[in-house]
Amino acid sequence: MAKYKIYGLNVYSEIELPSTFQLSDDSETEAEIVRADLTEEYGKAEAYKETQVQVSVDKEGKQAWMMQKLARECSLLYVFSVGLFRITRGRKIEYHKTAELDIYQLEQWILNMCMTILLIQREKIVLHGSGLEYKNKLLIISGESGSGKSTLTDALLQHGFSFVSDDAVVMEEENGVIYGIGAYPLRRLCEDVVKKQGISKAQLIRIPDGGREKYGLCMKDSCMEERVLAHVLVILQAGTVSEVCAEEIMGGEKLNLVTESLYKKTSYKRMGFTPEMMTICLQAAKQLRIFRMVRPTEGMTTDRQRELIVRIMEDLNGKPD
Repeated sequence: MAKYKIYGLNVYSEIELPSTFQLSDDSETEAEIVRADLTEEYGKAEAYKETQVQVSVDKEGKQAWMMQKLARECSLLYVFSVGLFRITRGRKIEYHKTAELDIYQLEQWILNMCMTILLIQREKIVLHGSGLEYKNKLLIISGESGSGKSTLTDALLQHGFSFVSDDAVVMEEENGVIYGIGAYPLRRLCEDVVKKQGISKAQLIRIPDGGREKYGLCMKDSCMEERVLAHVLVILQAGTVSEVCAEEIMGGEKLNLVTESLYKKTSYKRMGFTPEMMTICLQAAKQLRIFRMVRPTEGMTTDRQRELIVRIMEDLNGKPD
């Protein structure tokens, strides 16, 4: 039992969360993660599962069926090979054990799925992308799977950028200004990136991810713990172009790109978008410089992508925040 800093919240947890920052102070608890007896809810979920014609199977041959019942007051998430979770009023995550699994696998479901639902219940805006700090300014790199976010992020980390968050950044508004807060200090790497960089798997955490092999790299020693003023959102895409090109987006399309970059967009749609959420998105669209960067589908263009991003970030230097 300990207290952790997760997505900017002080969270008390009965379940060990080794990939997060553990707190030693007596700061107020904002949310809690506890073990619970959810036998009745589990029975209903199992009965519903039996009515389904097909249950998917993951890479390891295990049943990977999942049921979500999302609502702002109380949400249920049942993952057959993991457990049953109940998330209530943005304050509590309850876990009912249904399977034996590695602590890191359980942790990832809690951090990436349950905590996102809890944040949406709290009317928080979470963007899907890598968060990087450069000279006290936050850069978020977003894009669809396979767009090259991990490769570009690695290149920037090797050239003066600091790690903020791997896959999700919380947008926090204060006095009309938007700051970014990292989720937790772990980078999730695909197996090909691990091989390319020659990283020893002995220093990594294996994280099965829906049939894709992924590994976690601890970033606690080099992670920015404090919130960072948000400045740039880059939407990375692969396309039919001969060279890397970056276009700055202006006007009303900026709001569309902010909302399209939401983490777990389906959860937002199913749980509802509140006026407070829209206010944060509008302010983020107003404050952020947003670029669409398209790279060729073939060839190594990471250096060119990095050069363009450094130029964008340097252009902000000396300008008032």
